[in-house]
Amino acid sequence: MLFKEKTFWLHASFAFVSVLAITFGIHLMVSSYTDHNVTYTVPNLKGLKISSMEKSMPHPSIEVVITDSVYDPKSEPGIVIRQEPYAGEKIKKNRKIYVITTTLRPPRISMPKLTDLSARQARIILQSYGLKCGSIIEKPADCKGCIVEQLFNGKPIAPGTPIEKGSTIHLVVGTKSGFQALDSIPVNDSL
Repeated sequence: MLFKEKTFWLHASFAFVSVLAITFGIHLMVSSYTDHNVTYTVPNLKGLKISSMEKSMPHPSIEVVITDSVYDPKSEPGIVIRQEPYAGEKIKKNRKIYVITTTLRPPRISMPKLTDLSARQARIILQSYGLKCGSIIEKPADCKGCIVEQLFNGKPIAPGTPIEKGSTIHLVVGTKSGFQALDSIPVNDSL
């Protein structure tokens, strides 16, 4: 009997229309707030300098965040080597693109002690520290084949001195020429 009354159907219709209107209104508000179906293509930032990344953004609200920088002696300093999200993916405005770049300057390390080592050992240590072995200069010294001096830019460099990775170190190797061996010095037994 209740379903046959006119007021019941009037109220049910009003409730149904109200629910539809509220749902449609919420959908419109959410769509305008989230820019539903409005996306931007992520540009390829790999190989770009840090200073030119912002110019490549498809929307001013998309931010580039540098998460890390790594030393790569084979790459140009200050360029993007990795990005997330990747080039070609779709993102919305107010999002971030995370990048990893190469360092602008090589990291500094402590100069290792190479004196009293063989030239072969010194080269291995230089390589393990990320340093380059320059020329090997021979000089008369007490030991034959051992490192007697380590040079950077033509000047001696002490162990522990801060130096940039990738620097070239020149090695001075001792030779016996010009020195008389101790066992060949005549000894006077008459004393």
